Amino acid sequence: MEERLPPRTLPYVIGSLILISGVILAIRSWRSREETLEIKWPNRPATFRILVTLISLLLYIALMGPLGLPISTFLFVSFLIWYLGRYRILYALFIGFLSGLISYLLFIYLLELSFPVGPWAPR
Repeated sequence: MEERLPPRTLPYVIGSLILISGVILAIRSWRSREETLEIKWPNRPATFRILVTLISLLLYIALMGPLGLPISTFLFVSFLIWYLGRYRILYALFIGFLSGLISYLLFIYLLELSFPVGPWAPR
């Protein structure tokens, strides 16, 4: 591409997808004639999983500056796949590596968005 995309492109795309998904969910909910389902609040272990997920998200955001998007994505995805999915650590590391690589190739290399690159930044 000869020209860079403006920084607002990604938020607009994601916001549009969320808006479309919300409209579809609202229409499906409105068309549903089932009884109202009671939503049960999470028990103690589920609440702990939610807190661990939120703390790991905060760490992901905090580490994105010094480590860069690809490495922090690798750590975040690997940890959550291992912790929430109870998968083997090698599987979690593999999926985390793919996520970090794809985030680098897509957002930094192809779209040239201004995410922190970390140690791979050209000097």
